[in-house]
Amino acid sequence: PDGCKRLPADAVIQLPAEKPLVAGFFKDASRVQYTMIVNRNYHKSVSVVADLSPQIDAISMVNKQRGQLDPVEMNGRRASFELPAGGGVLLRLAK
Repeated sequence: PDGCKRLPADAVIQLPAEKPLVAGFFKDASRVQYTMIVNRNYHKSVSVVADLSPQIDAISMVNKQRGQLDPVEMNGRRASFELPAGGGVLLRLAK
């Protein structure tokens, strides 16, 4: 979308360019890194396969109902998850 730019090649997470996704990166007061990924398509859900840089050892999904961290299963350096139409996810990136 306007005002956004493509993720750089050295970003800690890479998302498929052909998917209608937008990502933001944040750090909390303890310098722990998070990324929010949002499905821009508000009509259809999307399957996401994210490639993680070697500096990330694990990721967790912040559970919207409980506010707790749920582990995200990884296959090598890849994590897969579903985003509902117009939905988003907040991921904690662990080094």
